[in-house]
Amino acid sequence: MVSRASPPSVMGQVKDVFPKLGELTEKVVFGDIWERPGLAKRDRSIATLAALIALHRPEQLKGKRVGITSTSGSMYIATVEALKQLGLQPGDVALTPLGSVTNVNNALVAGTIDAAMSHPPTTTQLEAAGYHSLLDLAAQNIPTSNVGVAATDDYVKSHGDQIRRFMTAVQQAIKREKTDEPYATSVLSKHLNVTDPKALHETWAYYTKVLPDVPTPTVEQLQTSVTELAPTNPAVKNLDLSTLVDASFVSPE
Repeated sequence: MVSRASPPSVMGQVKDVFPKLGELTEKVVFGDIWERPGLAKRDRSIATLAALIALHRPEQLKGKRVGITSTSGSMYIATVEALKQLGLQPGDVALTPLGSVTNVNNALVAGTIDAAMSHPPTTTQLEAAGYHSLLDLAAQNIPTSNVGVAATDDYVKSHGDQIRRFMTAVQQAIKREKTDEPYATSVLSKHLNVTDPKALHETWAYYTKVLPDVPTPTVEQLQTSVTELAPTNPAVKNLDLSTLVDASFVSPE
């Protein structure tokens, strides 16, 4: 989870990271909004400074706005877990659904939220713009699954060989990603549209740490999601998670 360490007083920093956001911030936030009648410049300055107070300790998040994409997605689950790790509860902060990861990142830089979950390469870019990390959730080793491969029972029964070959390819791809940084970063650069060597290296290093050598699905991974979703969606409590997991197509090394 990242929060603002200091206000990005030089818009050039923001433009280097998010060029379009920097342009919009200058035109809309410091242009249209800043120049609207109704507030004296002194009052506008005070409001801006109040919104940009540095967050250095977890308890400073209380009452602050924490960006999420929705109240049911993986970012929501990760955010609730992160708050718990920081000794906080969801009710201690103002969870703010913004629809997409891009919106969350943009809101964080614009200062309309105070903190949010993130990961490389975005964390590298945010830190360059004056933010710092409050918690490395990946280092907590909480069982979780952010991306899964799903299929119907009928497809699994009739296409077992294809599924097995697909999972073998996934496993081989993970191995190459972890052992061939130049190749991995070239692929990341292409698909993420990132060229900064530092951001690419940190992204590669992050995923080599969090990706398992053998992508084995477990009930424990899904249970984390059920635990966090159950308070707002009681129906998930009745799921038999064992019927949703099939590790038979994964070959242990």
